[in-house]
Amino acid sequence: MPSQSTIQSEQRALPIYPIKKQLIDSILHSPQRVVVVVGSTGSGKSTQLPQYLIDANASIKRITVTQPRRVAAISLALRVAQERGASLGQEVGYSVRFDAKVSKSTRIRYATDGVVIREALLDPLFHSDSIVIVDEAHERSVSTDLLFGFLKTALDKNPKLRVVVMSATIAAASFVRYFGAHAANAILSIKGRQYPIKHYFTLEAVKSYQEACVSAVLQICKDCKSGDILVFMPGELEIRNVVAAIRNHCAKFGVLYEPEGADDNRPNCIDDNESLEDDDRLSLGPLFSNRDTIKPAGGFTVQLPGEASLIEVLPFYANLPTTEQMRVFSSAAENVRRVIVATNIAETSITVPNIRYVVDCGFVRKKQFHHTTGTSELITLPCSQASILQRSGRAGRLMEGECYHIYTHETYANLEPQDVPEIMLTDLMPVFLTIIAFGITNPVTYEFITDPPRQAKKAAIVKLSRMGCIQIKKTEDGVDNQSQMEPQLILSPLGREVVRFPTDPELAISILTAHKFGKKIVKDVVGVVALLSCDGVFVSSVDIETRDQSALARTQFYSLKGDHITLLNIWKAYCEESENKRAWCTKYYLSYKSLEYAKNVYRQLIDIYNSYCKASRKGAGAETESPPCGLYTEMDDEDKVIFCILKGYISNVAKLSNDHRTYEGSSGECRIHPASCLKQNPNFVLYNEIVITSFAYMRTVSEINPAWIEMTV
Repeated sequence: MPSQSTIQSEQRALPIYPIKKQLIDSILHSPQRVVVVVGSTGSGKSTQLPQYLIDANASIKRITVTQPRRVAAISLALRVAQERGASLGQEVGYSVRFDAKVSKSTRIRYATDGVVIREALLDPLFHSDSIVIVDEAHERSVSTDLLFGFLKTALDKNPKLRVVVMSATIAAASFVRYFGAHAANAILSIKGRQYPIKHYFTLEAVKSYQEACVSAVLQICKDCKSGDILVFMPGELEIRNVVAAIRNHCAKFGVLYEPEGADDNRPNCIDDNESLEDDDRLSLGPLFSNRDTIKPAGGFTVQLPGEASLIEVLPFYANLPTTEQMRVFSSAAENVRRVIVATNIAETSITVPNIRYVVDCGFVRKKQFHHTTGTSELITLPCSQASILQRSGRAGRLMEGECYHIYTHETYANLEPQDVPEIMLTDLMPVFLTIIAFGITNPVTYEFITDPPRQAKKAAIVKLSRMGCIQIKKTEDGVDNQSQMEPQLILSPLGREVVRFPTDPELAISILTAHKFGKKIVKDVVGVVALLSCDGVFVSSVDIETRDQSALARTQFYSLKGDHITLLNIWKAYCEESENKRAWCTKYYLSYKSLEYAKNVYRQLIDIYNSYCKASRKGAGAETESPPCGLYTEMDDEDKVIFCILKGYISNVAKLSNDHRTYEGSSGECRIHPASCLKQNPNFVLYNEIVITSFAYMRTVSEINPAWIEMTV
């Protein structure tokens, strides 16, 4: 641990330090209670600003700093606690789902925006905080945009509340406009500590950006001075591909080779990291020969000539175990060059140390919901220019840097200036349920920073109504106000129970339905729900042989009834494994992190369900009568589990077409996903979602009895 004198020297050297007094005056003493602060990643705004404020005003109860990702909330809290010489959980703490280190003495708290939103449903005026700092606002996640609305409402009713919006991009004027009279007109800018960055573009479009990124990394290792390399990939699968390729390529050839004429292919470069307007070119060619030796050490390392001795390759993505994520922030061993392959989590949310080189594939992965069909599409999109500037900026924090863009300059010039806000791509149904739970009776006219399409809003209201989660608010004389152009909406008794559960509303309804069948079915349904709440239970592979082996290993869990019971079988087997759960997961090609996460989800949902039961016994909550006779009595336990899922996803039913290959559902023609354990095509199926790739595929599919459909009404 560094000494306090070292920490203080580092703090004074941060770009934020020169405007410390201006920040304190503007935030604590301005008549406007919303201040927008712009500063690049690494400027110190996330760690220093909360400290400035509590040190300047002892009467501040607590400052909550929101983060879009749990890894950022935890790492920032650890750093600030270290800087203040405090134990984590005392003066400085954090709150993320399933984990919190806070106490009554906590004055600086880092929390995920999702946690803060859940808290706002119980404390809508934010009385627990003196100041809320919304960090990484430029990412424009759904949770961040939703939180903005809650804070704007609270500012109107809580005159003591102050808000700081922090963004890493200069496109922050929209935040000032959104908060209106509450916001100071001037945006406070932290002058960056950016070293010159040289930019290289490809001569022409590459056929495979993954292969090109690998080549660029190897070229840097061979030709360039010491310094770590940060590679941006759109998703986990691509990261694992690139990590494996770098390791395998080095291991196969053993040494580095500089082909004749390699220097001739290296372009002239520029130092302008803001405009990227020059016509730079990068040529990627063969890089290796059999000259030196490879020496593994710890992680993957390779012996290189010159300054760089060893290379350690580290992946970094959200689904990676926390202990492995934290390796990125630790110090590398002497004479080790690190190659970190990451998603856009490394773009702004966290600062990866010692980065000198960035290799950018130019793509990002997003999930897009189509409100007209009710389908989701996982799409890989070109980044925006703003995103690319953020990525390249990682290279110039500590020294002069270089960014290798694996696309042409013309491609960059034609990109969109800014990312599309996530609120424009998402299903608004759970968003509107949260808004109504907050007390907003007309979510259609709710003011977002970027207003979603009106059709998407209407679709969300229709879906919530069909699910029985909302109802029209009655007037004082007990009459529905349907005659109004935009009727006021409130939660129904079912809706009030649904919002208790931090899951998709459909899954909450499934749990509440299971209540009618008794505790055993509840536990089974919650187990399935817990796995459905994970990013992914199955470990995938691009290697055909490994993929076949994993499919064969998992067949013992397969159920003829479909994927939901298969998940239940996996859940039960995992819970029963008492020796080495991690080795068990490896054996069956299952994600240990996802299953451990599911355990936390399960515990939380069971606790909420038990609270629901207590309220039900006191006469509150949704109806809890025993199930009627008839078909219910003909169901076995597995049927009951599937029926409960069907109750939540009643719109997600498809019927086999006459061609006996495709299905017709509410969103059109679709097929069962090849990864499903259902190898036959039943007449009727239930699915959790449709994803569009080369075709519209139903994922997580189970066979259903068509008579069950009428029973869900």
